[in-house]
Amino acid sequence: MLVLTAGCSSILGLDDDYAVRTDAGAGAVGAGGTSSGGGNDGGDAGRGGTAAGGSAGTGGLGGSSSGGAAGGGGGTAGSGGTGTVVVLFEDQFESGTLAAWTLGGPGDPWIASTSTPNAGAVAGRAVPTTTSDPASTMEAVVSTVGHTNIRLEYDRRLLGIDGADEFRAGWFNGVTWIYVEETGSASANDAAYVHRAFSLPPGAENEAGFAIRFECTAGAVSESCNVDGVIVTAGP
Repeated sequence: MLVLTAGCSSILGLDDDYAVRTDAGAGAVGAGGTSSGGGNDGGDAGRGGTAAGGSAGTGGLGGSSSGGAAGGGGGTAGSGGTGTVVVLFEDQFESGTLAAWTLGGPGDPWIASTSTPNAGAVAGRAVPTTTSDPASTMEAVVSTVGHTNIRLEYDRRLLGIDGADEFRAGWFNGVTWIYVEETGSASANDAAYVHRAFSLPPGAENEAGFAIRFECTAGAVSESCNVDGVIVTAGP
């Protein structure tokens, strides 16, 4: 996979820097050869299909023969083409700020913290110290206009979360919030960051009001939600 990245900011938007990746594509079907004449074999095998996007193409159709042996074999599969994956939003939190996010809730707010980093030195961290649900929220608007196949990925580490607490991750379709992960009544105490990745339904596509949000509700100072490596992509 090839990745081309413009700029060096850790936060990417539609009108800012972006990254492009390439994936294998699909080839078209090659045409079969033909034969005219008596007992001769059919024409040569059709040529391989050309790459267009997706997986490799199928072989060409066999040639036909007139009164003779079978026509020529089908063409070989075309080689894979290319597709693009566009990074619409990315935050690794290494800037040390939450400038890309809107914070809310009655609890202590999310911060960019060095207490429990993942791959880098900084991560998003919430220690709300209240069980008023949702206690602390962190959300970002990411327009998906002109884009399809939206995907949300992030790493998270939950510490001391019990049945009275809550962690949620979700997206906004312009009307309502839809959650891809929530702890509910379950407890969580991660020894390390857990990678989460979700392919979102069509309602996330071509939406100017698309947004993502993380919620943390926890009553004790020893309980926290930690998030890092947040990425929203589109395509191919």
